Amino acid sequence: MADRFPIRYEIGGNITTAVLDRLIRQLLDVQMTREYGGCDDEESLHKEVERISGTSSLQVCNNDLAPYLTEELDLFLMEHKLPFVKRTDARHEYDSQIEWWRPGMQHLGKWEFTNTEANAIHISLESLKKALEQHKTLRQVVAALERVAPDPGPVILLAPTSKKRGTGRRVRSSNNDTNKTDALQQTKG
Repeated sequence: MADRFPIRYEIGGNITTAVLDRLIRQLLDVQMTREYGGCDDEESLHKEVERISGTSSLQVCNNDLAPYLTEELDLFLMEHKLPFVKRTDARHEYDSQIEWWRPGMQHLGKWEFTNTEANAIHISLESLKKALEQHKTLRQVVAALERVAPDPGPVILLAPTSKKRGTGRRVRSSNNDTNKTDALQQTKG
C-alpha cells in the first residue's frame, strides 16, 4: 500500500467551461475538495469557480492521497496551460515538498526544503555553501528563492464564444484573400 499525504492544489489561469467540466471530473476522480474531508460535487465546484473567477486561484485538497494519483491531474493542467502549485505535507519519514508549473515550463518545478505543511520554503546550509562556492551573492540566492512556487494567479472563467461569429470571420478573411488575389491578377493582366 502506498504512503498517503495531505495534498493541496492552487490552480489559476484562463479556462473555458468545456475545460472546466473536464477539470472538475479530474478533481472529483482523485477526491479533491475545497476543504479537507469535504464532500464537493460538480455543482458546488462550478459555483466556486464562478464565485472566485478573476479574484483568486481555485484551491482544492485531499487529506489522504497517494501522490502518484495526482499525475494525471498534473498532466491535464499542463496540457491546458493552467498554472498551479501543488503542496504535499510531510508525513512519517517523508519530507514535504512544493511542485509548481507555469506555461512555458517544460517540467514541474520542485522544492523539497519546506516546513511541514509545505507553505513556507527553507534553504539548507548545504545549498548556501554551494551558492558561496559558485560565487553567488545573497541577492542572487534570494532572487532564486523568490521564483519557487509563484502564485498561480486567479482562475478566470472565459465566456463562451459564438461559433457563428468565428466562422464568419474566417469567411471574410478568405474573401479578402480572394479579392487580393483577383486584384493582383488584374494588375498583372
